[in-house]
Amino acid sequence: MDRLPGRRGRLVTGPDRTGHAPQARARALMSGGPVGVGAAAVPFVTGRALRACLERRRLDQWDTEWARFGPLWSLKAW
Repeated sequence: MDRLPGRRGRLVTGPDRTGHAPQARARALMSGGPVGVGAAAVPFVTGRALRACLERRRLDQWDTEWARFGPLWSLKAW
């Protein structure tokens, strides 16, 4: 093992180099994966909620207009 100077100048053993890369990679995937999915989900969910709100508003306006002009369509001209 390598001897590295510690904080106070004393020699300490270095990190064990065997087996840390796969463990670090697994930890990165286990923490980075959900963070990435969460970061992508925020704008997606926000967009869906905004679209639903705008769609509801459009349908309400359409109902209002249909209530106003619908009776005109039901009159028989012939």
